[in-house]
Amino acid sequence: MDVGRELDKMKRRAAAGPDGIGVDLLWHIRARGDGVLADIANSVVRGDGEGHGWDRSLLALLPKIAQPGGPGDLRPIAVSSAMLKLVVRLIMHRCFPLLRLPSSVSACGKQRQAADLLGVTTRLRDVSREWRIPLLVAKLDVSGAFDNIRTRAVAEHLVQGLWGCPVELRFLLQQLGENVLDGVAPGGERLVVHANKGIRQGSPESAEIFGMLMTLAVEEATADARWLAFRGALADLPVAVVVYQDDVFLWDSDPQALEQKIHIIAEKIAQLGLSSPTKTAVAASGAYAGRRQLDVMGQRVVVGDSIRVLGVNLDFKGSSRGQAAEMLQRAHNAAWAHDELLRGQGSRAAKAAMVRSLVEGTFTWGAGALHWPQEQLQKANTVQLQVLRRAFRMGRQRGGGLGGLERTHAS
Repeated sequence: MDVGRELDKMKRRAAAGPDGIGVDLLWHIRARGDGVLADIANSVVRGDGEGHGWDRSLLALLPKIAQPGGPGDLRPIAVSSAMLKLVVRLIMHRCFPLLRLPSSVSACGKQRQAADLLGVTTRLRDVSREWRIPLLVAKLDVSGAFDNIRTRAVAEHLVQGLWGCPVELRFLLQQLGENVLDGVAPGGERLVVHANKGIRQGSPESAEIFGMLMTLAVEEATADARWLAFRGALADLPVAVVVYQDDVFLWDSDPQALEQKIHIIAEKIAQLGLSSPTKTAVAASGAYAGRRQLDVMGQRVVVGDSIRVLGVNLDFKGSSRGQAAEMLQRAHNAAWAHDELLRGQGSRAAKAAMVRSLVEGTFTWGAGALHWPQEQLQKANTVQLQVLRRAFRMGRQRGGGLGGLERTHAS
């Protein structure tokens, strides 16, 4: 039952790892009903036998821009064994509830989502505008976070929470060992990287464990006596900071207090082996009339009017309709970028799945947390019709119909 539940969450057509075993093969093995996958998983977790070669992953370097000029323009993607991912998922379902602690500052992890962060920041923008609250909102971006976090900090967190599950703990600690990434660099040259620090890339548990550690660091910062000493116009707010993986958002009405709070957070995340935030952006509400430059860890940061929240531009002086328009533009751009693929030969079911993945997936993850005025809903309806008409090759008929595609209304 556990194996089937976790397999259902894995994509059958996902790329296979170095062992060549894909999720689809695991599905067929499970369909035999003899429980062999459960036996393999139990054997691996117990440590029976020799190594399984799961300390190697395929490395794919995807360009972030059309013409990458250096390593910073490439996004590394690690593809590990599908069987390893299944085993890790089984352990996460069994043991991670012991690690998950309730938090008022986290927007990532179990039962949290990116839309939570969008909802908090957009609500903050709207309330500060409605009540004319002078407000500064800072975004801290920790660079190279997954690669630089101290392995010892991860191990200590696992040991502290999973001491009652020694077998599973032993397996998870083994995953912190060296991982060999084998891939091809742009131009065709083979690239082999021995990753011996940070958290293993491409493993199901990596993102959640990192989010846990960042959340604990930020909670320690908010409990620091220096943080509690700042009492300003927002002293009665229960939450003045939100963390989402390696992004931290915090706000205050006093620029000096904000500078000090950023310094405290930098101290706490430094204990995890992470460097001070190097990419910091600060935005001010319309009612703010203080200084327009902040000293953030020795760097001068100019206060602007907007910051980007998970890729969505949040303007504290502009209209609240801008985010919905940006989301729609993303969907429109994605539709045209994949137009040839969407208009190709294929079943309607397959095309509908591609539209959901390639077009709807660009905005549905956070659309519910944004304000959608009537005109944007009408535009959403128009974009929807245009995409579906082109994908299913449905032209207008003489009577004004759409050849079997009825008009729907976004809501």
